[in-house]
Amino acid sequence: MAPRHRDQVLEGIAIGPEAIHDANDVLGRVTLLRGNLPHAKDCLLDAAATPGGGILNRSGPRMLLAQELLDRGEREVVIEYLQKVKTFWSSGAVSIARWISDIRAGRRERLNLVDIPTLTVPATQIPLRVR
Repeated sequence: MAPRHRDQVLEGIAIGPEAIHDANDVLGRVTLLRGNLPHAKDCLLDAAATPGGGILNRSGPRMLLAQELLDRGEREVVIEYLQKVKTFWSSGAVSIARWISDIRAGRRERLNLVDIPTLTVPATQIPLRVR
């Protein structure tokens, strides 16, 4: 469904390719909390498999799972993720190249939008049906 809906947002929730990225990012973070590192790494790469569009193309992804994995020393999978993200976030190519270089050099990095607060919506306010 996501590829058909490109940049559409429904009541503040992305339903296009951004949803592919974000759903895999959340699933990976939950999986990581449960101690399944291999599955979390798979989720990270699945998150980058989106065709891009909307805010992903303009600002890039938040990279929360990537940051958590990087903080745990999982450099190679984060580098692979960044290389995939570059295919849809061309305006981030310079930042991505610097991050990859710094990660390979063993320097600590803060990726993209990880420090920007997220909007918290109570579950009771999340729409359950698509109009």
